[in-house]
Amino acid sequence: MNHLNLFSFKKDDLVKINLTAFDENNNEIDSLKQNNYLFTITDQKDETEIIPFLLINKPLKENIELEYQFSKDVLIEELKGKKIKFVISLLDYKTAEFIQLSAELKKAKNDIAIKDLNFQNKTKELQHVEEQLKLALNDVKKAKEAQVVERLTLPKEELDNIKKYSLQKFVEDFTNPYGTLKMAINAGENSSSQEVKNYLMGFKMVLGMLENSLNNHGITEFQPSLNTEFDPETSKIIEQVVNDDLKPNTILKVNQNGFKLYDRVIKPALVVASKYSDEKAKTKENKKNKKMKTKQ
Repeated sequence: MNHLNLFSFKKDDLVKINLTAFDENNNEIDSLKQNNYLFTITDQKDETEIIPFLLINKPLKENIELEYQFSKDVLIEELKGKKIKFVISLLDYKTAEFIQLSAELKKAKNDIAIKDLNFQNKTKELQHVEEQLKLALNDVKKAKEAQVVERLTLPKEELDNIKKYSLQKFVEDFTNPYGTLKMAINAGENSSSQEVKNYLMGFKMVLGMLENSLNNHGITEFQPSLNTEFDPETSKIIEQVVNDDLKPNTILKVNQNGFKLYDRVIKPALVVASKYSDEKAKTKENKKNKKMKTKQ
C-alpha cells in the first residue's frame, strides 16, 4: 500500500517537482519544462503559474498527470486557448504544518541557544563577582591585619595616654562606694557612742590608705569653691535655688565631690546653683531687648 495516497496537497504545502509539459499532439513543450521546481500550493488561480493551483486537494502521488485548458487571455502566447498536459514527478514534499513546526523548532533552538549564551554569560559574570568578592574579603583581611599592626605600633605619646588613663573605668565604678564610705564616717563623727568611735578609727585608717593609693595613681578628689561660677567642664547642676542677689549659676552647695584622673575629669562634682526668680529674669530679658533695639 502506498501511504502517499492517504494524503493530498493542501494550501501552503511546500512542493518540489520535475515538470514536463505536452501539447494536444503529445509534443513536449521545452519552454515549460522545469527541473527542481519549488513552489507553495495556493488556492489563488494564476495561469502564468498554474501548477501550484492545479495541485491543491489532489491526491499525493510520486507521479501525477494533469490537464489544463488555458484561456485565450493568458499572457503566454504559446498557451492561449490550448489544452496542455503536465507530467509531474514528485521530488520533495513538506506540509504547511511541518513547515510551521520546523520554523517553530528552529526558533526554539535559536531561543535555547540565546538562553544558553545568556546563561554562560551570567555564569561568567557570577564567577567574576565571586572573584571580586574573594579579592574584597582578602582586602578586608589585610586591612584588619594592618589595623592590628597599627595598634601594636602606635606612637609613644598615644601609648602613654592609653596607659595613663587605663584606670578610668575603675575610677567611675569606685567613686560610689568610696563616697558612701566617706558619708558613713562623717555621720559617725556626730555619734556619742564610744563603740562607734572605735569603729570610726579603723574606717578612717582604711580611708586614708585608699586616698594615698588613689593619689599614687593620679586619682584626685576635688571640690568646687562656693560662691564661684559653675563650670560645666568639672561640675553638674542637680538643683537650682532662686537667689536674686547672686548671678545665675553661682555655686551655693556641693552635694558630692568630683574626681579627676590626672587632668581628665572622670566624675563631675554635683552642685546646687543659683538662678533668678521668674520676675527678675523677665526684667533682665526686657532690658536686654531694649538695648538691642537701641543699637539697631
